[in-house]
Amino acid sequence: MGLNLKRHETSAAEAVREVSVEIDWLGPDRLVLTYELVGDLSQILVPVAVPPARTDNLWHHTCLEAFIRVEGAENYIEFNLSPSTAWAAYRFDAYRQGMADLDVPAPTVMTELWSDRLRLTAYLSLAGAPLDLSAVLRLSATAIVEEADGAKAFWALTHPPGQPEFHHVDGFSHRIPPSDRP
Repeated sequence: MGLNLKRHETSAAEAVREVSVEIDWLGPDRLVLTYELVGDLSQILVPVAVPPARTDNLWHHTCLEAFIRVEGAENYIEFNLSPSTAWAAYRFDAYRQGMADLDVPAPTVMTELWSDRLRLTAYLSLAGAPLDLSAVLRLSATAIVEEADGAKAFWALTHPPGQPEFHHVDGFSHRIPPSDRP
């Protein structure tokens, strides 16, 4: 299923004109996210390829993210995915509280780059995540795009009022019932 992200109204960066994410399930706990950024990629700072490794603070630069929670639950998980293939995964007990590394298998991250688009595909395992995978899930897909001049654009399926805030419960707008997963 393809979903379009919206640029936050306060974002100064405008080199990317469109961001979308495709969500596919390979099994009850295996998820594939394919992000596509469309625009003038010569103006974007794309992190250089590195060997895949868990790395903190990826969101300081161009980074694609996914937040997942069980509908109605306070706890949630977060994946940060860099075009460099570096990644991070965290769990939270509640809104920005109780943050800890999420003990899941390392995702596979692949990046394709053209002059007018970047495609990042991430194969994620939710095995070991503190989520009831038989329940309805809520997903928030987000993107941080850094331009050559340092300006950043913040993209999300839904932005809560105010400044960009990807952890806010209102951002978990995509509903995934168990019947939509294998």
